[in-house]
Amino acid sequence: MRTVYANYGNPAWKRAATSRQVSRLLDRLAENLAEGAIGIGLMVGYAPGVDPSKYVPISELAARTNTGTFTHARDLIDHSPNALIDGALEIVAAADETGARAHYCHVNSTSLQHLDRVLGLNEESPEPITTEAYPYGAGSTMISADFLATSRLHERQLTPDKIVYTPTGERSATPHTLELRRTDADASVIVHLLDETVEHDRRIIDRALTFPGTIVCSDAAPLMWSAERHDPQSWPPPASLQVHRRTAGNYSKFYVRETPQMSMVEAVERCSLGTARVPAGRRAGDAAQGACPNRLRCRPGRVRPPGRVRPRDDHRPRHLPRRRSALNRVCGSVGGRPVGRHRR
Repeated sequence: MRTVYANYGNPAWKRAATSRQVSRLLDRLAENLAEGAIGIGLMVGYAPGVDPSKYVPISELAARTNTGTFTHARDLIDHSPNALIDGALEIVAAADETGARAHYCHVNSTSLQHLDRVLGLNEESPEPITTEAYPYGAGSTMISADFLATSRLHERQLTPDKIVYTPTGERSATPHTLELRRTDADASVIVHLLDETVEHDRRIIDRALTFPGTIVCSDAAPLMWSAERHDPQSWPPPASLQVHRRTAGNYSKFYVRETPQMSMVEAVERCSLGTARVPAGRRAGDAAQGACPNRLRCRPGRVRPPGRVRPRDDHRPRHLPRRRSALNRVCGSVGGRPVGRHRR
């Protein structure tokens, strides 16, 4: 993963592909889908130089294989007037042209103050566009991300002090940010895109989370250690672990935040069953009948997120109490008869 993250800022990685490269890419994607991949992920938000015409053949492939696209949208025209195409319009237009099922990733952090326009485009799309959001104002990415170039911070009303360098927890200053983008390109950062203490920003988050059909998704990156060697199964995690708070607290924070505005059933649905309705539903949802899904038992009044994002410790894990809930393997049913085994 560090190799992928480091290349977010690599000009060669972000430039437009040749026709030959696109052909090879489509062949590889077709092989992956035939082997069981649930869909095609597109990171055009991190590669703004990609030719929009190259997006369409990938959507066509998703349509032919009855899968779907999962897109981190490229810049909105509102943020970057010189963008090759508006990021939201690109997803909607490709779905309309090809009939592919499209998913718009984390609409809250990619749309920000322009959320209503983006949701409106999704809602009016001839082809259904699914989307998701997370209940934090802070996002997580790599310091080499194109939109974090100091010359572009103003596009999202950002300043260097809103960027937290996760290995140390320090907030960046302009010269320091420039240096880190050069010397530590694969380092993760917490970016305070929206301020949860400001009512206007809170309304944007709530609007994204409560929009009809929106599911709740953590957009969590893998847990990262500063050391080369580590045991990913060890518990509790070591102090050197680097992770965004939403990796552990996403769903409980959403539940506590939004249940005053919706029923418990709807809140839980957005965190669970709703995911089977995104483009991958054909494959991910196939196991729903006759399978043994996980069921979460908890006391609703005791659900708490593991903590809030704070300037100095938002990269540190919280050790979650293991007695708060229990996962049980429960049986599915075929013809009204239970199948499978119940186990604790």
